[in-house]
Amino acid sequence: MEPSSSSSRPYLPYDSILEILSRLPVKTLVRFCCVCKLWRKLITSDGNFITSHLQNTLNNNSKINSRGIKNVFLDCNRILVGCTTCYERPDPRIKELTEQFMISAGDSNLCRLLFAEGYFSFAGCFNGIICFYGECDYECVPHIYLWNPALNQCIILPRTADWEWSHNVVCFTYDPVTEDYQVVQISHQIEVGVFKFQIYSLSNNSWKPLSSGMHPPRNQILHLVSEYNWNAVVYNGFPHWLAKDKKDSTLFMNILDMNQEKIREILLPDSLSNHSHDPNLELFQGCLCITHGWNFSKVHPFELWVMKEHGEDISWTKQIVISGDSTIRPLPQRITGVTTIGNLLAAVKKDRLGRNFLVLYDPENQRVEEPMQKELEIPRVSVTYLAFDYVPSLVRLIRC
Repeated sequence: MEPSSSSSRPYLPYDSILEILSRLPVKTLVRFCCVCKLWRKLITSDGNFITSHLQNTLNNNSKINSRGIKNVFLDCNRILVGCTTCYERPDPRIKELTEQFMISAGDSNLCRLLFAEGYFSFAGCFNGIICFYGECDYECVPHIYLWNPALNQCIILPRTADWEWSHNVVCFTYDPVTEDYQVVQISHQIEVGVFKFQIYSLSNNSWKPLSSGMHPPRNQILHLVSEYNWNAVVYNGFPHWLAKDKKDSTLFMNILDMNQEKIREILLPDSLSNHSHDPNLELFQGCLCITHGWNFSKVHPFELWVMKEHGEDISWTKQIVISGDSTIRPLPQRITGVTTIGNLLAAVKKDRLGRNFLVLYDPENQRVEEPMQKELEIPRVSVTYLAFDYVPSLVRLIRC
């Protein structure tokens, strides 16, 4: 971009143009790809610019008041039904999710994303990329997806054979050293107590198994959140999940160290290790936490325990308690990336007629701060609703 010989035409140095572009919303930059070939290459292919744009967005978001964040609701229970994934590109179910996102998010550089699991289960979110997985109907092979809704890009990962095992879970993480996005699949065959671990690399578009000799430190089975499901949480780049001893059903937490290829065990607080009311492993305010008491019950309160020092079982601290007769029950807080929700919890509030609404709740002052999406009523409390921060980015899944 050379200066024009005409004094009537303004001139901006190229560095200034880069600085301006790196602070614009993703949706605007996508439109700017049509301006010229130089801008298109910059926005779609220049790794330094994409990283700079993401960092500027994160820095600006840290100054935003959490109450001003736009709420985006993605409901996987109302998307199209049918075995379409195996035969149609693009999958119409992904198209509908993208439309839900585009309508609600607009040009926002930060969203509080509410993910209602249904046909898809949430696996994680980093740098604008969301990972989820789900099974097609009619006994087709399940698929794992990586999705950047801001760019309207979605890819299906290569298939693995381990879905034939009793239980599977998918975790999504980012390796800042290799700058690679990774998916971890943990498979467990309950009948024989065997675990199998595989890691997918986006840069290589391939899976590799971890050591076949890697086993948990004791004879254990997974702690199921429901009859068929169990959840894992990625923290500090490593998957964490709850399990219990086969002999006495004592609960504890596993950490999968992918670098050393070993499984480490962390004990839970005594009041939780033998708790039978569905403890859940989540993230809250940048820390690992254990919650229990999700269902509305006058007998069992809702409790949230935070691990203040990662990997230290003596650092578990009870941080939030909500009485059993409260009309409020918080949602799982699987927050990733920059944390903006602060002390507010995404929660379900039951009104006098028994209807359930999504709200923001301040546990310290024990009050509802504001409704989400104008008193958004949810049809079923049994559905898993996840709340996490989403920052749109230019990170591409499909190369130009």
